[in-house]
Amino acid sequence: MNRLPDNFLLVLLIYLPFQSFLINLLQKQTVWSESAVFWITHWYEPVVIGAFFVIFKRNLFRKGPVLPLIVAACALIILGIISVLFLSADAGRALEGYRLNLMAVIILILAWRDNAAGTIDRFKKIYLIVAVLVAFWALVERFLPANYWAEWGLIPAGKGFGWGGFAVNPILQSASIIGTPNQLGAYLLPAFFLLWFAYRRHKNRRYLFGLLLIGTAVIFTFSRSTFIGLIGGAFLALFLVPTQVWIRAAAGGVLILAVGAVELLNQNIGLWRDLVTHGASQSEHYSAIINSWAEIVRRVDEPTQFLLGSGLGTAGPLAVKYGSGLISESWYFQLWLELGLIGLLLWLLLIYFVLRQLYRRGEVGLFAGIVAVSIAAALLHTWADNPALAITLFVLAGSSLADRRVSKIAD
Repeated sequence: MNRLPDNFLLVLLIYLPFQSFLINLLQKQTVWSESAVFWITHWYEPVVIGAFFVIFKRNLFRKGPVLPLIVAACALIILGIISVLFLSADAGRALEGYRLNLMAVIILILAWRDNAAGTIDRFKKIYLIVAVLVAFWALVERFLPANYWAEWGLIPAGKGFGWGGFAVNPILQSASIIGTPNQLGAYLLPAFFLLWFAYRRHKNRRYLFGLLLIGTAVIFTFSRSTFIGLIGGAFLALFLVPTQVWIRAAAGGVLILAVGAVELLNQNIGLWRDLVTHGASQSEHYSAIINSWAEIVRRVDEPTQFLLGSGLGTAGPLAVKYGSGLISESWYFQLWLELGLIGLLLWLLLIYFVLRQLYRRGEVGLFAGIVAVSIAAALLHTWADNPALAITLFVLAGSSLADRRVSKIAD
């Protein structure tokens, strides 16, 4: 195998947004076991692992501007293996944590190493088409009955999936085909910025239509982490390209007014306050973060756990699934708890090197999208519990880095 076929990555871009729905569909419509459904719907993971072992033998660490990024990614992958083999009390659970946390990092390397130059434009187009369709359905479903997937007999009832399962009382949150509002919002964030900069450069009304559609869908998720990521990414984007001073000043004023409005809503009762707090969700998030920090401080006296963590799968989404461990409600705290300070620093280095190379190549939309997702990840396990986002974003980033063309920042 000379290189991983481009079509494999393209299929992933199309397939992953529908993966959660497919899992629920097969559980309802077939007699297959849960294990069989899992492997059928995660068919791509053995392919990714096999492909990675093949390319690892072939000059992976060639000299060039991307080399620091690849070193950081490989160090993170190796640290994860060490965690599974030596630092985790439950190797099976740790292996599951490896899949959730680091599969996207492996795919980043594959997309860079075994992808032909020039495919980034095609991959962007496919992602944006899928994102627009997903956003369109998020708006259509607002006219459908709550829990319509189950009402139509397509998925099991009471699964907490899709429209009707999530609300800021009494307003239902859009979830589309992705499954949850937070996952939907995060998945659409990079598309928002890609379309923003595409419209700014080409002035094509199709980009503007897609931008408005996705922006509206994001609003109807009522996802606070997505809103914060969107605002942070948008504010940064104004400084990435030449922009008149008055526009930047106006954006700063709008940001200040937005913060004031949020605080004003938080002081009121009823629906308006729920839009900010999501009921008990805010206090639960606050408690989770405080508890996570307290655990990190406690580990200062245990250097191994402080530096290398307590093992993959001991914090984050798997703590919810297994009912044990620490729910951090933050990707960065999750990394620190599971892979230690070293794992957290390796992740931050990886993202820094990715952003640096994307900016140098003029990929400002993708740059802003990753920044927005990284901001949102401070408040959720965004990179761990949303493979549709994590893998898609790293396929795009890796493919962009494989492209030897260097374009200028949009004027």
